[in-house]
Amino acid sequence: MTMTMKLVLSVCALSCVGLVACGDDDESGSGGATSSTTASTTSATSGSGGSGGEATTSTTSGTGGAGGGAVDCSAEADTAACRSCCAGEHPEGTLMLQSLVAKGCGCDAAGPCATDCSAEAFCAETNGVPTDGSACETCINSLGTTESCALAQVGTCQADEQCAASLGCILSCP
Repeated sequence: MTMTMKLVLSVCALSCVGLVACGDDDESGSGGATSSTTASTTSATSGSGGSGGEATTSTTSGTGGAGGGAVDCSAEADTAACRSCCAGEHPEGTLMLQSLVAKGCGCDAAGPCATDCSAEAFCAETNGVPTDGSACETCINSLGTTESCALAQVGTCQADEQCAASLGCILSCP
């Protein structure tokens, strides 16, 4: 997963203007969702319980520890580090987001990069992305942030829990 995320991240930034809810990420360890009238962002945060406490008698048992929260990527020093953190925390969702944008702009016959991407095998792959350094990748990364082929993928991403978690993380970056 080394495809440059220039366009994907630009789409994420633009989507915050009104296509998706830009809310707080749930870091409580309990998971949850926030919503607005335009779209919803699902938090995929989950934690694991702590170890049980020590029993004091043969009939008394300890209680489990509190759930752990997700890594707060927005606390990273800069935008690049935050986005890298998001990709590490939500690898499947990040790959899906990259693939959706690449396919929407490169695999669709009407897409602006259809000619450059016609020889790429990723169009037939689930969550495939263009070959690193290919003309297809170069074309997709050169697209502007207002390309309808890219913006159209935000809703599809929102419908997938992992993709929505990745998008929400990216939107939290400084």
